[in-house]
Amino acid sequence: MRENTSVKLHEIIKQRSRKLRKNSTPQEIMLWSRLKNRKFKNLKFRRQHPLGKVYCRFYMFRKEVSIGTRWLATQTRRPKRYDLKRTMYLRKQKFKNCKILEQ
Repeated sequence: MRENTSVKLHEIIKQRSRKLRKNSTPQEIMLWSRLKNRKFKNLKFRRQHPLGKVYCRFYMFRKEVSIGTRWLATQTRRPKRYDLKRTMYLRKQKFKNCKILEQ
């Protein structure tokens, strides 16, 4: 029974990642075009990658770096408390977190 639940959870996470990739902003698409296929310093990035409780927009596995993007317009709509919790979670997991402000 537990294995079946684990499989279902994995499928839900995969679907969420796909949905996030499908609904990317133009800025995310532009940044991804420069990161994918090891175009940036031959480093391997993943896109909309789940890390525990959060999804990282761009994630570099070997260096444990997460890159997030944020629209200027969402700065006021999304509670800063959420961003702080997310950042603290990633730091606790020993990830370096970088945010890029979209305009």
